[in-house]
Amino acid sequence: MRRNFRDLSIRTKILFYFIGLLFLTVLFVFIPIYQKTRSIIHSYIEEQATNTVTQAGVALDNILDNFIYMADFIAYNTDTQNTLHVHLDRPYDNYEDIPYSYTAAMERILITNYSSLILNRIDIFGDNGMIFEVPNSKPSYTSAEQLLARTLAHREEGRSTWCYFRPREYSLLKEIRSVSTTRKMGCLIISVKQDYLNKNLNSSFMSGRGSVIVLDTEGNYVCGKACDSDLYETLQQMDASTSDFQKITYKKETFLVTDRKLEEKGLVLYGIISSKAMYEDATNLFQWIILLVFAILFVILEFAMKFSGSITRPLREMAEAMDTAPGNKFSNRLTIKSKNEVGQLAQHFNEMQAEIQDLIDNVYQQKLLQKEAEFQMLQAQINPHFIYNVLDSISWTARSHQLNEIADMVSSFSKLLRSSISRRTAITVREELDCIQNYLFIQKIRYKDRITALIDVDPALQDLIIPKLILEPLVENAVIHGLENKKEKGMILLIGEVENHMVTFTIKDNGVGIPDDRIQEIMQQQTQTDSIHTGLGIMTVHQRIQHVYGTEYGISIESTVGVGTKIYIRFPYQNYKEDTEKC
Repeated sequence: MRRNFRDLSIRTKILFYFIGLLFLTVLFVFIPIYQKTRSIIHSYIEEQATNTVTQAGVALDNILDNFIYMADFIAYNTDTQNTLHVHLDRPYDNYEDIPYSYTAAMERILITNYSSLILNRIDIFGDNGMIFEVPNSKPSYTSAEQLLARTLAHREEGRSTWCYFRPREYSLLKEIRSVSTTRKMGCLIISVKQDYLNKNLNSSFMSGRGSVIVLDTEGNYVCGKACDSDLYETLQQMDASTSDFQKITYKKETFLVTDRKLEEKGLVLYGIISSKAMYEDATNLFQWIILLVFAILFVILEFAMKFSGSITRPLREMAEAMDTAPGNKFSNRLTIKSKNEVGQLAQHFNEMQAEIQDLIDNVYQQKLLQKEAEFQMLQAQINPHFIYNVLDSISWTARSHQLNEIADMVSSFSKLLRSSISRRTAITVREELDCIQNYLFIQKIRYKDRITALIDVDPALQDLIIPKLILEPLVENAVIHGLENKKEKGMILLIGEVENHMVTFTIKDNGVGIPDDRIQEIMQQQTQTDSIHTGLGIMTVHQRIQHVYGTEYGISIESTVGVGTKIYIRFPYQNYKEDTEKC
């Protein structure tokens, strides 16, 4: 097995090592972090759920206390005491015998405390036979219900008690006693609307994943999340001695339950949430960690492949180059991308290839060098001074034969040639304009009156030093490509302006124009529009300007086919600082 592993490629071994490193990282780093984080999240979630149920219990307790305060206010009110004390020893036999004056006073008290949004009704059953009910004008309870209410209220001996006096009506019962004699005088019933309790009780927690259910001690639903009676029975069977989360099974699903008892009210608040929803955050964390591990695995594998490739690729290229050596192909050279051991090996290989090639081609290369030297010696004899002298002789000869037009043409060409092949890299605008004048003079002789040129340059620009040949090639381009094939009379206008420290030259012609796609090709350097004289195209000039002044300057083109072309050259008003020494 060890020997087989040795035979694996370097790249495969590197991948194995990286995968092993990732596995150890997951085993000793990610798993402990996940377990610790999961434990913290579980504790936090359970604490948050318990606190939510506790807060809901406190809120519900406060709401019910408000009704107890209301009951005390009504029971100990002076009008209530005086009204129920009358005829206490001789009770009225029936409701119709009660004088209106008593009824009006009691109804005023009850109406003052009644709200249709909060209560179903408020009732007082007096031991003197008086019965008062709001909002109903007549009692809605039967005689048996009235007797039961008095019996339950008197059993509490003045304390308030909560119960289901009627089905689905959660009510407060309170015995009314005389303040002065403590004699029993009747009972008070306040029936609370379930919608009001639900509205003021936050029946959900854990972002809506859990619910709060309120039951009385007999398992009757009071408020909160309404569920099946089977669930209420299951909750009643829970161990009441612990406040920790307990597990129950309901509809084949596991739920976690915590509770809080309101002893004085006879209520129990249950916070219930499915175990799946309870630990959803922990589950999401686990899934996130799994995705993170896979993402890291992918990144590490990608890195390992590139890393191993960076090592094995040069070795493979070297092996391929060595395979070509037996065929006497010693011209292959390896690209040296580093200075490490592999790069040094590649360097030695290239040197070996070069030495072998030198040994083979030594005699042949010497002969080629000798021929090249002879050719350069011949070429050196034909220098620019010889060309100028010949042109000068042609000019004097033409003048001696009264051929002044030819003489002027040759003289202009000589000046233009001298400026073009000069070693200077920069000239003044005035010198550039002289080149343009010489060129236009030659073209005017050639085309006669078919071409007219106008030059209007700001005098402030005359002594500005600019790169050589950035205007003349564009004028030349306008003549050759814009006006040469035009049958009508052509015009070229050269304008030079300076404003806000910005120089703008405009070369305008009324030639054949340039199509939009052709302009796009020129500006994208897909083709070159070269002039015959200088060999400098539009993009060449554009690139030279950007090289000297910056990429925000250069050439822009506007053209309409059949109408003409405008070329704008823009650069800052500053002297070009290259060597301006004349030859």
